[in-house]
Amino acid sequence: MKTPDSERLHIAVIGKRNSGKSSLVNALAGQTVSIVSDVPGTTTDPVSKAMEVPGAGPCVFIDTAGFDDDGTLGDMRTGRTMKAMEKADMAIFMFRCPEDNASNGNPDRTDSRAAVCPGGGNSLTDIADNRTQKWLDILKSENIPIIPVLNVSLAAIMRTDCYSTGTPDTDSADDSNGSHDGIRHRRTGNAATGNTGAAEGRTEAPGTLKDREAQIADLTGKRPVIVDAASGKGIRGVFDAIIENIPEHSVRPTITGSLAKPGDTVMLVMHQDSQAPAGRLILPQVQTIRELLDKGCSTICCTPDKMQETLLKLSGSPDLIITDSQAFQKVWDARPEGCPVTSFSILFAGYKGDIRTFLSGAETLDRLDGQAHILIAEACTHAPASEDIGRVKIPEMLRKRLGEGIRIDTVAGNDFPDDLTGYDLIIHCGACMFNRKHVLNRIETARRQNVPITNYGMAIAWAAGILNKTALP
Repeated sequence: MKTPDSERLHIAVIGKRNSGKSSLVNALAGQTVSIVSDVPGTTTDPVSKAMEVPGAGPCVFIDTAGFDDDGTLGDMRTGRTMKAMEKADMAIFMFRCPEDNASNGNPDRTDSRAAVCPGGGNSLTDIADNRTQKWLDILKSENIPIIPVLNVSLAAIMRTDCYSTGTPDTDSADDSNGSHDGIRHRRTGNAATGNTGAAEGRTEAPGTLKDREAQIADLTGKRPVIVDAASGKGIRGVFDAIIENIPEHSVRPTITGSLAKPGDTVMLVMHQDSQAPAGRLILPQVQTIRELLDKGCSTICCTPDKMQETLLKLSGSPDLIITDSQAFQKVWDARPEGCPVTSFSILFAGYKGDIRTFLSGAETLDRLDGQAHILIAEACTHAPASEDIGRVKIPEMLRKRLGEGIRIDTVAGNDFPDDLTGYDLIIHCGACMFNRKHVLNRIETARRQNVPITNYGMAIAWAAGILNKTALP
């Protein structure tokens, strides 16, 4: 089975228009993923490409629109880029010599502006403009690790006398032996006499490649990886930087935590309604079964109506029962005395987000009244069904407990409001289609606005009156 995107490291590639973002994504993937053009603003909506990165595992690269896009449509594109940051585990921040923008990394362009880093003028201040600083500040505030990448045109470098300390070591830039430095420097002249080319009449121009390297390091706190995105030279250095910058939150906890140990017998009671995909299990069920097998557990699967029959076939009680949230009450009533019960949604509260925050949010339900305003957030989009848990069953449970006067709004996918202050509580789905960073971002957004947040499993356990009895990972 292909690793789902929700289990992959999400790496956003951001920068100004024509900084080489799409060329870099194509070079990283080794295939044409994004359209590359000299026309600024070619990339509009984010484009994703899933691939394996040795040492980092399954990843998703997200090519984004330039953050310097202008006009009404440009603002919308930039908004999409901002949304992409909500799920980004790290960001590759593309820089380019301003004079080289016209070439878009095309080594065949020979016009004067295609000469990378010819020096002089305001080119250094162009790299550190207000928009660039704004986005660096955003990434820092969201604790998103940054990999600065300086995109250059090797052909242009070789045609111009702009590399103050020598020529680029193009041999070391090959993917097969590239380093974390990407394209590395090779000094010219006689090192023994200190002659690095100045004797030939060359002088240090203020806009040299070395100057840009130093300025980017000052801006980001990291030495940039230098690449030629169009040719793929130096790409190995980007992969090395990804491995070095994997954030702690992307190292996932296990789904079942301490609830399941090697040798345990675990019963999975899985409700199959009209929303269940024909011929296959839903993602949380598949992932949980796989983890239990990896842990060395014995797993027994059944539907709620076959639970008693299945229990009779066992020589003893199972060590743990895991069920779907909507079958919680029925499974709880049928469980053997003393057998711990939890739900896939509650397990994913810890696996994808912060289970303590979700538990605190569920306890907020005790303090709400019939005038409460509640937001239900679904990660995936689907046509509502008569048995829909988020749009039908949970609202029914809440109205039964809190009163018919409560107001409930529902959003799906990326349509999560920026302003949450009008809500008394957010109830999120298990988020099996989101990566962990995306869920943690939503939790943090709610926390900043002092709005409690919980998830489906917690809310259903509360409605059933068994929240304080449910087994937590």
